[in-house]
Amino acid sequence: MRNLRRRIEALERSNSAKRGRHQTIAERAMECLQPDDVEALIAAYGAEWAGRLLTDREEAARRSYTQALERGCRSAGLRPIQGSDLVGAITQGVGQVLASRMSLEELQLCRSGTLAAHEGRQASDPESAAMQAYRSEIERISLLAGFNSVAEFSAFRRRHEFGEAGDRC
Repeated sequence: MRNLRRRIEALERSNSAKRGRHQTIAERAMECLQPDDVEALIAAYGAEWAGRLLTDREEAARRSYTQALERGCRSAGLRPIQGSDLVGAITQGVGQVLASRMSLEELQLCRSGTLAAHEGRQASDPESAAMQAYRSEIERISLLAGFNSVAEFSAFRRRHEFGEAGDRC
């Protein structure tokens, strides 16, 4: 019984290490894409979820991402991971799109406005404007990805972070 337990633990450690390497490869594949391609990849996920055909732009972005995944896996000596699993790409892509659409100053103002709210003080006008710009952008991205609301998208991201992406995968 102890021997079986050790074998299972060894397999779990091995699988965990492979998942970590695959995750790193997927992150690097996303970094190869231009911001517009990342948006198109997010839209491709939304199209699949909604059951509509992909546009040429969405298909091209998906193909670029899949090819980058395959190259990364080959160079690491791993079996290719499925390019059709876009969950990780979506969660990482949101940050990339936000960073490309908002200036560093806006992101810093948004952060300081959020801290102000946590500290119980009123956000300044520039902070409030940056927070509104962030909310508008995250709403746009959520809809692009096929979610009905930011709350639904946020719940999906939290589930994915804990490995429970559920029925959206």
